[in-house]
Amino acid sequence: MTLEITEDMNIVEVLSALNLTFEDLLELKNQNINHFFNSQFMVLSQKKELDLSSAISKFIKNKKNAKKSIYTINAYSILLKKFKNYMHDYWEKEDLSTFNVSQVTKSDIETFLARRPRINEKKISPSTYNQELAILSSFFNDYLTLTEKYLDSPPTKRIKYKNTGEPEIRFLTIAEQLKILSCALKNRESGNRDYTIIYLGLNTGLRLKEITNLNIKDIDFSNDRIYIREGKGGYPRTVFLNEDTKCVMRKYLNKVRLKTNSNNAEEALFLKSKNGNCLDRLSREAIEKLISRTFRKAGIAKGSTHRLRHSFSVNLLNCGMNIVEIMRLLGHQNISTTIQYLNLDNEQILRKMKQNFPFAYITVTDVLKNVEYSKISKKVIERIDIYES
Repeated sequence: MTLEITEDMNIVEVLSALNLTFEDLLELKNQNINHFFNSQFMVLSQKKELDLSSAISKFIKNKKNAKKSIYTINAYSILLKKFKNYMHDYWEKEDLSTFNVSQVTKSDIETFLARRPRINEKKISPSTYNQELAILSSFFNDYLTLTEKYLDSPPTKRIKYKNTGEPEIRFLTIAEQLKILSCALKNRESGNRDYTIIYLGLNTGLRLKEITNLNIKDIDFSNDRIYIREGKGGYPRTVFLNEDTKCVMRKYLNKVRLKTNSNNAEEALFLKSKNGNCLDRLSREAIEKLISRTFRKAGIAKGSTHRLRHSFSVNLLNCGMNIVEIMRLLGHQNISTTIQYLNLDNEQILRKMKQNFPFAYITVTDVLKNVEYSKISKKVIERIDIYES
């Protein structure tokens, strides 16, 4: 027998549904009641309740425990704080401690996403809209619904992402790469360091975080490798060095880096300098600024390590590497991400397919050589004759 007990039923209704008296209930209390109910009935437990403020705090703590990067956690925190403030104003509540997460509706989410960040400002762009929806979906769907079971159905479930069009590929031509490297060397105070950072980005595809966290001990010249202790998602990975990159790295280490600080292998590879004296590890923001500044000096807009990374991937493609090899070198977990990095021209794809696809070397005559005419019908033979003529 299987009965369904819902949370809105009172004790009398529950006992009646189970055909039990209060005396029976007291008797069951003294026995193995859990075993009794599990074997005889299906009991639906009451849904847990959680207020919005507490839910956000628990979610952020969960992301920290999952070892998400500080930048990811900050993005989650900022957006969810905006959403909480929006709900505070929208519901005109001074205290959100009594506002349950189950009260948030699809309309609330859509209205929040359609807001204007400031007065007289345009609505958020499609890409920003998608980023914010992804964070809200992670909160309501992945965490509150699937992980913690606070919700039966998330309010973000049927909200669609916006079409942002084809991703813009901002890779650099070889001429632009050479121009940027030349401009980096012209920096009197830190030219060698800046040159090495940009050269490393163009030849390894390292992410901004990975360059920032590099230590001297992470470079293995004897095995042509750089060991990334914590890449994207917290995963370690290995990056390979070609001979030219090893040469640039050795010159930087021996002639610049090791002369300005102790030879301790635990120390940061790239240091910030002031008045010729090297101090702490070069920060993420400082690397972004020096790359952007070097791009501007070269007359090229929108400089970033990500653009160096895009250029690295396209250089690999032009050298003849296949997409699986490129995916591994970039440290991607999903091949669809790698595809977005590459500038795949349709005419170039068609030309390569005509030249290299296996069937390009197999003619119709070759196929027909393997046909035994005695085993096929007259109608099929007539069709074959079309290709032979």
